[in-house]
Amino acid sequence: MVRGAPPAVIGEKVMTALLQAGLDPARYADRYPDELSGGQAQRVGVARALVSEPDVLLMDEPFSALDGMTRSQLQEQLKTLKQQSRAMFLFVTHDLFEAIALADQLAVLHEGRLQQVGTPAEILRTPATSYVEALFRRPRELLAGRVA
Repeated sequence: MVRGAPPAVIGEKVMTALLQAGLDPARYADRYPDELSGGQAQRVGVARALVSEPDVLLMDEPFSALDGMTRSQLQEQLKTLKQQSRAMFLFVTHDLFEAIALADQLAVLHEGRLQQVGTPAEILRTPATSYVEALFRRPRELLAGRVA
């Protein structure tokens, strides 16, 4: 935990979190929000969350407002971060390709009801409901042959 920790410990955790989020502490530790790009601001948000060493990190549409290149870079960074962190990442997105690329497990919801839980490959291969079948039809067609 950070609350109540000595300033030196807090500073060390902040620097580590910035590095984990792909930001050089020497360049970004003293910046104000209006001095950051959209991608940098997203990374700072992730770093802020990581400082407290959470068990679960909820990310609700974290890349939706970013340009394609920044979005791709941050998705790759998130994959690395997931491997380095002990936290479970709960990632909410409406972008099916993003979900397939980033998730270890998917939970498909429709009108407040859970439709299916499984790996991206399982859901693409064997959709459990007609809704899941229709929802993943286009990704399945485009990814045919690339999903094991």
